[in-house]
Amino acid sequence: MKKFILLMLAFVSFQQINAQQVKGDFTIQPKVGFNIASWRGDSNDQNSYARLCLGVEGQYALTNKIGISVGLMYSQQGNKSMLFVSPQSDDFELYPYKFKMDYFNIPILFNYYLFKGLAVKAGIQPGFKIYDNLSSSMTSKSFDLSIPVGLSYEYKNVCLDARYNYGLIDNYDFTDYEKGYDQKNSVFQFTLGYKFKL
Repeated sequence: MKKFILLMLAFVSFQQINAQQVKGDFTIQPKVGFNIASWRGDSNDQNSYARLCLGVEGQYALTNKIGISVGLMYSQQGNKSMLFVSPQSDDFELYPYKFKMDYFNIPILFNYYLFKGLAVKAGIQPGFKIYDNLSSSMTSKSFDLSIPVGLSYEYKNVCLDARYNYGLIDNYDFTDYEKGYDQKNSVFQFTLGYKFKL
């Protein structure tokens, strides 16, 4: 009997620690993680590589199961590809190159909690480019727009988040030769955060 009572107390404590959100709750979540970034498009030469992401998200609970969140994320993105360069000669050659495009992204997400701690999410994400290392022949675009979809799991205020950002806008203006090409951001993002209830 004593073991059963202790087991029940432990279960109740776990439920309280891992309690679901309550309508009207507002939380702030600093987070840090990494991107597996690449470009999605017509070229076969699209290779992903890991880059940094960090930021903060705030969430308001509309109900016990539905929340709306808005964030500000510094997100390093890009693509590992081959670049035509001419090293002090007239002959153009292919060299491996890591394209870098860094953004301030603003994810606006609808979060639905399937059960305590586990949420599915989707929304829209405008992004503003703050840095790139594209070649002089590539005119990068300063604005990006993507659709983020993903999952998150919360335990003891620690939140693990995995999402995919599906780019909608080409990363740069194409030359006449490249007209009709398609090069958009494709980013898998993984973060670890901690939620503070305000």
